[in-house]
Amino acid sequence: MVANPDRNYISTQEYLEWEERQDIKYEYVNDQVFAMTGDISISNIFSL
Repeated sequence: MVANPDRNYISTQEYLEWEERQDIKYEYVNDQVFAMTGDISISNIFSL
């Protein structure tokens, strides 16, 4: 596996400040931000 130098990592605080201004929901995992798509209900989370 090769590291991808194009990825941008942000701190938790930077993410929280940025996320407040967004129109759609995102998730923050391992210092990376991913757009959440589809129906994110509690039953879908537990079915993973």
